[in-house]
Amino acid sequence: MKNCFWLLGLVLFFSQPAVLWAQGTVELKGVVRDAQTKETLPGANVLVVGAAGSGMVTDIEGRFQLDVAQLPVDIQVSFIGFETLTLRISSSEEAANLDIALRSDEVALEEVVISGRAPDTNVRSMDIGRSQVPISTIKNIPALFGEVDVLRSLQLLPGVTNAGEGTTGLFVRGGSADQNLLQLDGAPVYNPSHFFGFFSVFNPDALDQIDFFKGNIPATFGGRASSVIDIGLKEGNFDAIKGEGGLGIISSKLTVDGPLFGENSSFIVSARRTYADVFLRFANDPNVRNNQLYFYDLSGKLTFRLGDRDKLTVSAYGGRDLLGFNEQFRLGWQNQLASVKWTRSIRSDFFFDLNLYQSFYDYEVAFTDPDIGFDWTNRLGETGLRAAWTISPIAEARSTGGFIPNTIILRR
Repeated sequence: MKNCFWLLGLVLFFSQPAVLWAQGTVELKGVVRDAQTKETLPGANVLVVGAAGSGMVTDIEGRFQLDVAQLPVDIQVSFIGFETLTLRISSSEEAANLDIALRSDEVALEEVVISGRAPDTNVRSMDIGRSQVPISTIKNIPALFGEVDVLRSLQLLPGVTNAGEGTTGLFVRGGSADQNLLQLDGAPVYNPSHFFGFFSVFNPDALDQIDFFKGNIPATFGGRASSVIDIGLKEGNFDAIKGEGGLGIISSKLTVDGPLFGENSSFIVSARRTYADVFLRFANDPNVRNNQLYFYDLSGKLTFRLGDRDKLTVSAYGGRDLLGFNEQFRLGWQNQLASVKWTRSIRSDFFFDLNLYQSFYDYEVAFTDPDIGFDWTNRLGETGLRAAWTISPIAEARSTGGFIPNTIILRR
């Protein structure tokens, strides 16, 4: 009998750690994506079925992290415009790396017309002095010569006037056109116009978003006297190669995007050029045939997903204008810029961004008269390194815009 008690005690002793381990929590980590485009879905709801109050909203990178008491467990993932998905997680290996794809919910609805805005929008919004203009809205605005223009569309906003009819110069709240900071993927653009200000250097087909700050400009941009126009190139499609283009009175354009080396990388290339100089070559007058009049711009972006927490993007832009009269007079300018950005998701509420950029601008005025001729050239360049740490104490703040309480900028 005594031996039986000893045996029972040993069994209870060695089984105690297993019992304690079984009572520990299991961590669910993963990302929520669009099943069609593979883009992440910030603000998606992730709930544990049967556990009241257990759930969270994905951050700006579409990631979530939950603790559950034990496995197996059922989670429910939902997002506006997508079908709700319920998954059963049975093993800890599966719980540590969840990649959830939601399909769009195609439902035919009757037309809903919404006008006006909430009466407390001006006190509830934290983006004071900031305007976001969707690219789809810009493309629907009537355009000069059929050329959709980004900067001209901003002239329709309150507090903004133009430098003259048909030009892209912006005078924001009394400031001059040279007091605006205009940057593309973090790199400044010194001369954002083509054809003496009639067109801007940005092809709307290659743009993702436009943030226009008329006041309360964040310190991240280094400070400007009038306004900041922050423009970002869109990322290429990770699923299939697609393209779009158009023929216009003044110029033609073409944009191609798609996967690069697989499902974790993509590219987008956009080009635009005028062809007035092509038709000048068919003129009978040799003085007219030798004239030059054109502008072009070429932009591209590469996106690489380096694991679950890192993303690397490489952006580049080049554009040139040239006006020449029979090899006697020549006027031209060009912009060249490049940007490399690394984004690191350290935690669900802690992010790090590192942006290295380089921008060049040069122009030339030449007159070949043998007596009073001259050749005037100038070149301006800037290279900078910008680092930013973003802390969002509330995870939902990141998915709804968040804030940047501490930003460090390093420039050379």
